[in-house]
Amino acid sequence: SIPVDDIIRRLFHTRPIEVVPTLTWENEQTWDPETRTASKSAVIKPDTRHKAIVDPITTYVYQYASADYVIHPYDEWLIDNLAAILDTNTDDLVIASALLLESGGVASVQVELPENSVVEGFEYRPYLAAVTSYNSHYATMYRKGTVATVCDNTLSLFMEGAEDDSAAVKVKHTKNSLGKLSAVRDTLRTTLENTAAEMEKQLRQWLDTPVSARQWEAWKQKYFPMPTGDMRTPRTVTNTETVWQELDDLYFHDERSAPWNGTALGVYQAANTYHHHYKTVRGRSRAERNAAQRLNSTVANHDERAMKALMSVLG
Repeated sequence: SIPVDDIIRRLFHTRPIEVVPTLTWENEQTWDPETRTASKSAVIKPDTRHKAIVDPITTYVYQYASADYVIHPYDEWLIDNLAAILDTNTDDLVIASALLLESGGVASVQVELPENSVVEGFEYRPYLAAVTSYNSHYATMYRKGTVATVCDNTLSLFMEGAEDDSAAVKVKHTKNSLGKLSAVRDTLRTTLENTAAEMEKQLRQWLDTPVSARQWEAWKQKYFPMPTGDMRTPRTVTNTETVWQELDDLYFHDERSAPWNGTALGVYQAANTYHHHYKTVRGRSRAERNAAQRLNSTVANHDERAMKALMSVLG
């Protein structure tokens, strides 16, 4: 667990300030007949409809927001409010990770249960993540989920009846946002133990779903199909075959999924691990990509696509 004081000291030690921007423009050109010269005058006025959200140390401008925008300070909304939602003290939070992304414009804190849960050798740990931003790229959001300890992958709950609006709650940056914490608590049904029970139910369903070698081959072609028509080139064929081989290596030989091959859980783990650790990343590091995807529904959308492909193969 990461000490709260360390997070505040190293990551959340400053709060942005609000600066009223100014509007500058030139009047129309005027002609002075006595001097026979033309001139323009500048007009400077405060822009009362907007505010700049600025780092007070670096003067970096996170965004130009509307005048009614309310800053959600990281220490308050990602630590204090998590403790309030979980009905505990900040010092008792089991913080697994704290992140700053996008030049400090986005931040996230993830708290987890102190001990792992285990289903037939598969270990996992429920978490509650909080994210907010100074650059408006994310609304303040609290999301519950699960991490597989064998690979540190985010697991998705989308079994029928398990995934609903209680998985994530967003709070807008408005003057009334602080009063919504009680609603957040109720909607999340705040105990992480509930998430552990939901995930156990889903894992057992996957473990009880057999997948034959023929069905595995069919799933690969559904999940990552071979290009056809104009898209089929020597390069795309090679790329597809490489992905299939990587999936085979994960499914049959990698400790992150091989222990459960022959079941839907093994297929899920192969697809999920491929997405986290093998899929091509462009424009940023893999660690930053994975961290950012934990803050939204990207992983869940990928996992749902992978498992829908499996269900179509299984019939």
